[in-house]
Amino acid sequence: MGVDSAVEIYNRALRLVGAEPISSIDDTSRAGSVLRTMYPSVLKHCLSAASWSFATNRMQPAELSIEKNLTPYDHGYNIQTDPPLIRIVELLDPSTHEKVTIPWIVEGYVLYTDYLNPVVKYIEYVDDTEKYPDSFIDYLSYVLAYEISYPLRGESRNDLYQMSERLLGQAIKMDRFRRSKEKWLDVNYARHR
Repeated sequence: MGVDSAVEIYNRALRLVGAEPISSIDDTSRAGSVLRTMYPSVLKHCLSAASWSFATNRMQPAELSIEKNLTPYDHGYNIQTDPPLIRIVELLDPSTHEKVTIPWIVEGYVLYTDYLNPVVKYIEYVDDTEKYPDSFIDYLSYVLAYEISYPLRGESRNDLYQMSERLLGQAIKMDRFRRSKEKWLDVNYARHR
């Protein structure tokens, strides 16, 4: 599971478009420059595509004292995180951890809602490639290959995009399976203690 560095993902994408691999993240070639420019936004896009277990986190944000809240909501919460929050998956009740079905919006790094002290389940920016499951690496590599195909080869490779969509579906299934397996292992461990 995982790869040692983003360079391995860069090189998978380069091979898919028929380009020469690079040796380091600081490679000064055209391919190196294009990859350094495009990789962060492609990674963010891929992380936002699903509720990946390796990138899911929770927090109970601090309520802000907002004098002029111009939204229709009573409460505002600071959701600025490090690493950065990619997207909110859902709000949870702090005592039951059940999903809250009350409206909310995000403006800037402030979550507005009428719900008091929610737990926020969110996807965070994960750039540690060793944490990525193989199925996510495959998906990310194909999306990156699609995005670099035009700048490097002068052609948009729709076949890469179509394959990335198939790999996304497979990666989501694998992630769900891994989650259910982990839950089963936790339950099984608790029974045998």
